[in-house]
Amino acid sequence: MISKGQDWGRRAIVPADVVVCADDAAAAAVVIAARGRPQDMPPVLLTGGDLHRTLGGGTRPTIGVGDEATRVSCDVGEVLLDGKLRWFVAHLVIGGPWWARRTTVVANAAFRRSANVAPRAHPGDGKLDMIEARLVLRQRLLSLPRLRSGTHIPHPDINTSRWENHQLDLGPRGDRVSLDGVRMGRVHRVVVRVEPSALVVYIG
Repeated sequence: MISKGQDWGRRAIVPADVVVCADDAAAAAVVIAARGRPQDMPPVLLTGGDLHRTLGGGTRPTIGVGDEATRVSCDVGEVLLDGKLRWFVAHLVIGGPWWARRTTVVANAAFRRSANVAPRAHPGDGKLDMIEARLVLRQRLLSLPRLRSGTHIPHPDINTSRWENHQLDLGPRGDRVSLDGVRMGRVHRVVVRVEPSALVVYIG
């Protein structure tokens, strides 16, 4: 189980070409920009967000170019939303928040805000974790206090799986989708695959 404060990677000096990102959405924007032009992916200095927390990032406010930090090679999620190509670094969420009746989280990072939603997710293992919750109201309420510690699973109405690529048909009405906290609107078909070790991340 992943816990806050767990470190991966190795110590290294933050390079001059690093892009400072305050959260997951900003890091995903770096990936999107790099995929749109023929050049290497720049490294990211991540100072906050769910991927930062999963990697055990601290709160050093002055870390920058030339400082020593932890360097981690992280996977990235590539997704087709009704044929439109997007990327995410932490998670893709289908449906409402956890207290909604149906929620699916495709996770590269273990944490989503303060909740350890996908406790087995590892951002550098070449796989994505999927958590599918189909809970009645009472079960939803009982599971909420366990989310912080990741002890909401195993549960008979929460399915977990791990894979390198997957597709989901959300039916004729579709469902709401968000990537790294950014709403993408209602989507009918989702095709996801992992890009192993696609992004170099530095954390303090």
